[in-house]
Amino acid sequence: MVNRIKTWQDNGGALAECAILYRSNAQSRVLEEALLQASMPYRIYGGMRFFERQEIKDALSYLRLIANRNDDAAFERVVNTPTRGIGDRTLDVVRQTSRDRQLTLWQACRELLQEKALAGRAASALQRLWN
Repeated sequence: MVNRIKTWQDNGGALAECAILYRSNAQSRVLEEALLQASMPYRIYGGMRFFERQEIKDALSYLRLIANRNDDAAFERVVNTPTRGIGDRTLDVVRQTSRDRQLTLWQACRELLQEKALAGRAASALQRLWN
């Protein structure tokens, strides 16, 4: 598909005149990946972009955190996805520890768990995430 669009462009065609039609959003992922890889701009009408869906963002954040424990944005997204019972106060303690000690959120979480500085339920929930 991407090769055909590139050929279209090479022959003077405008991207604005191209369209890819599909029936099911499940088909969009492969097409979007190919277009992204080719750095080809695109727009989706009548649905949500595959990579903008909440469950896809969540899954990608888990993968990012697995690959890089220092990814604070990924940590923030997955820390309570699914709901683990980690409240705002506990997260504020983790964030403050991170700032005060110049650590990533993951490192701050680890240190707070090692120091047993968190309350029972929150500590258990963070320990499960940690493991």
